[in-house]
Amino acid sequence: MLRCRPALRTALHCRASLPCGLRQLSSRLLCRQLSTGEPDTASDRPKLLFEGPKAAMVTTMKRVSIGNLTFAITATPLLLYATQIGGAPGSGIAMSALLLAFGGGTTAGLTFITKTYVKRILTIPGQSAAMAVVTPTFFGGDRSTQVEWDAIQVADSMHPFATFEADGRIYYLDEMGLPHDDFAEKIEAAVNWTKADKPDDAGGSDGS
Repeated sequence: MLRCRPALRTALHCRASLPCGLRQLSSRLLCRQLSTGEPDTASDRPKLLFEGPKAAMVTTMKRVSIGNLTFAITATPLLLYATQIGGAPGSGIAMSALLLAFGGGTTAGLTFITKTYVKRILTIPGQSAAMAVVTPTFFGGDRSTQVEWDAIQVADSMHPFATFEADGRIYYLDEMGLPHDDFAEKIEAAVNWTKADKPDDAGGSDGS
């Protein structure tokens, strides 16, 4: 006859005193622990370090902009055809050019402005020297880039939204963002370290 180990008997006893919903969750966790021989931990999952408060708004704006550009491209041949039949091809060309210029201009401008916006920053399990920086794609999706902490430096760019630079890419951290744990101190220390390490061109000589 098999006998339960003391730890297993204790776990089963504690589980029996839980409500139904918690018992189901406890059963799954218990099975996982018994099958692996190790407690369930979240060390193998990415941890949120920073969250941009305007991430959802940036995604929505980009998708609306892409929609406007798609409409302009789709409506152009129809507009040209309609004005050609009406005997006013010149006005059709002018209106089509206006639609394309508006759709393309707003999309290009919005892409330039928002391409540096950091939506989220996550840890990379097993890699304490790097983090995953999530920025928007052209269509409003997520682009995850692995950034080494040692690669962070002061942004040397005229871009209006730039907080730091890494491996030739510029990233912007919203000042109203939500840093988690000690991320704010770490990113500030990384940027200030590279700023102090950068030679000063104005004071590089000793007056000789």
